[in-house]
Amino acid sequence: ALRVDRPDAESPLVAAAIGNSVECATLVLQSAPQLLNAASITSGPAIVEAAARGHVNVVRLLSSDASLDVNRRSERGGVAALHVATDAAHQPTIQALLQVRGIVCACLPLLWRAAVAPL
Repeated sequence: ALRVDRPDAESPLVAAAIGNSVECATLVLQSAPQLLNAASITSGPAIVEAAARGHVNVVRLLSSDASLDVNRRSERGGVAALHVATDAAHQPTIQALLQVRGIVCACLPLLWRAAVAPL
């Protein structure tokens, strides 16, 4: 089994999310499902890191797991996946996140801005 002993270290799942690797993220989730909602001092949970970069396929993979806390905020900055995707105007990622059961949408003005922003 995969172990992560240092809370200050980036988890393998976060690394897969940042690298936009659905294959690696799938393998990590199979080996260490406890990493799904994990965050460290230096990075947010994998869903936040993927959403910030517009990695919609990783976002879809992570959000397909019923144990995902889609509203989990990063330790650094206190932002959730929907907020970072909206701030960066990643429209496909925003749309994927809005489909996730339990998403809290407290940023409607930002969503409107992202929806009408030119590509």
